This record gives sequence, structure tokens and C-alpha cells, in this order.
Amino acid sequence: MSKTALYIVAALLLAAVAIFHSLAMEYQLYWTYRRWLDIPAHLLSGLVIGLTCSIFFAGRYSFPTTGALVLMAILFIGGAWEVIEYYAGITALSYSPTFDTAKDILNDTLGAMLGFLMVRFLYNGKRA
Repeated sequence: MSKTALYIVAALLLAAVAIFHSLAMEYQLYWTYRRWLDIPAHLLSGLVIGLTCSIFFAGRYSFPTTGALVLMAILFIGGAWEVIEYYAGITALSYSPTFDTAKDILNDTLGAMLGFLMVRFLYNGKRA
């Protein structure tokens, strides 16, 4: 699969995440289904970030280096998102804010690593 096709997949997933998030915010679904709706949102967001970073780094760096860069990117972006949630007062609504934050970062990371592995196995570049 070419880089262009992978970027299109990432863009379509980003659009799906944006629509999903917009609807969840508009209809307060995160608060109605707060125990589980957050999980697919973070998994899909992590997948988009993992795909995008992996596609960008594919062919430039070795497999382990690309994986480390994807991991650093998702921890930075996911951590920044959790800070935004904290200051917006969203984590205060959960039963255990520390557990919620750890779960969210874990789901971000799992999604990103899935995206990284997808690019690793689908991209036919020489160093992906």
C-alpha cells in the first residue's frame, strides 16, 4: 500500500473521530455513557496519531526508531489532552481521576501502536 493511500485512510479516520467527538459533545454522550464511551474515542484518536506519525517516519528511520518516535508523540499528545481535560474540569467528574487519566493514556498508546503496526505491515517502503 502506498503512503498516499495510508494518508487517505488516516484522514478518513480523523474525520470519523471528529464526527464521533462532535456528536458525543453535542449530545453529552461522554457524560451519559462515561464509563465506556471514552475508551473507543481514545483508541481511535491514538490510531489516527499512530498512523500519521508512522507514515511520516516510514522510510526515514528504522523500525525500532519509528516505534519510539510514535510512542513519544502519543505520550506527548495524549498527555497534553489530559492536561486540557484536567483544566476543563472533565476529569473531576470521574470516580477516580487518576485511574481515568491512566486509562486514557493507555488507550491512546494502544491505538497508536496499532497504527504503527498497521503501517509496518502495509507500507511497502524499504525501511517502514
